[in-house]
Amino acid sequence: MASVLIAAWVALLPVQFDVGTFGLPFRLAPSDVLLLAYLALRLPRLRHVPRAWSGWLMALPVVMGLGMLVIYVRTGQLGQYAYLQKGFGLLLLMAAFCCLVDHLDRWYRIRRLLRVLVVSVVLNAIVSIAAFVPAAVGAAAPPLLNEPYPGVRLTGLLIDPNAFGGIVALALLAVLVAGRSVLSRGWYRIAAPVLAISLVLTFSRSAWIGFVCGLLVLIAFRPVAVGGTARRLAVRAVAAVPLLGVVLVAVVADPLQMIERPDQVQARVDIIGDAVADFVTSPLFGIGIGGYQARHGLIVHNTILWFLTELGLIGLVVLLGLIWSVGSRLLAAHRLAPVPERPVVLALLAAHASMVGLSMGIEAFYQRHWWLIIAMASAAWALCPARPRPTERTQPLAVPVG
Repeated sequence: MASVLIAAWVALLPVQFDVGTFGLPFRLAPSDVLLLAYLALRLPRLRHVPRAWSGWLMALPVVMGLGMLVIYVRTGQLGQYAYLQKGFGLLLLMAAFCCLVDHLDRWYRIRRLLRVLVVSVVLNAIVSIAAFVPAAVGAAAPPLLNEPYPGVRLTGLLIDPNAFGGIVALALLAVLVAGRSVLSRGWYRIAAPVLAISLVLTFSRSAWIGFVCGLLVLIAFRPVAVGGTARRLAVRAVAAVPLLGVVLVAVVADPLQMIERPDQVQARVDIIGDAVADFVTSPLFGIGIGGYQARHGLIVHNTILWFLTELGLIGLVVLLGLIWSVGSRLLAAHRLAPVPERPVVLALLAAHASMVGLSMGIEAFYQRHWWLIIAMASAAWALCPARPRPTERTQPLAVPVG
């Protein structure tokens, strides 16, 4: 039962609904219900895996609590954005990490959850494309799908095209690297073209940047293996290009305008300028969680800048430490893992790099699929054998005398 709940949690990651709380926008993820059910079921027997945890991860609640204290001292109040979206949201993500690490005690379970994620994203992408085309030519748009941009941008059931593009890029990288390790032949053949088309139709420049970051990591890390994988998928990718061209020309009114969006570029530049100016006023502790939104009426669409502005240099160090620790553990796990599992570890490394790239254009830290990758990376590292100490490797064997 617990395995079913955690697999269902992963399968529902591309789904959330826009609801209102106290007159403010709030997005509800049905996967969280399954997470709480898993936690209730496994709580008495939840495994604690010390190797999966890092000091950077455990420092996150402290940093967030400090950010809430700063905004309360500054303004005398703690808004919903701070205590619900960031405070309670972080508790849910930490709970997800605990549950995933508890579940992922075998390599085959990591492969299985990666398969569930990829298949779920592919299915969501197929349905979203099927809804996108008729809506783009003026037909009635199905409810919920591609909201709030039906016929304009692909958002699936994630509401935000950047978030949907991020999870699509992540799944596409997993297919390119570890497709044959986690997918059946049928799914392997259709996954890459469907995900590539979906990634383009999100018109998410942040997701495109994230995908390129993941691809560059792969090329730098294993150019021969990545090149071979790319060649095997080249025919399917090229076959998808004419269809994509037809969709862009016949369905999308002005593809170049959608890609450029100069008004959004200028808005992001303004956000960066305001964020840096706010950071200068309180560089060490930041202006507090929700401080930027209270001053400017919107959030910082950049994870690094958000941490820097609202949590200060202390928060930024913790974030960068966490990102580096996950990446370094995956690099080490790739050397220490059994040979058949190394493509999966490499796929996790590419996915992690992709999410870091995505975070340059949106606030991606609270994306559940990034935390899935972080938990899978930590579980993979915990499954690897501990390296012997240098003294153990070099100590000569005792030779009996006499």
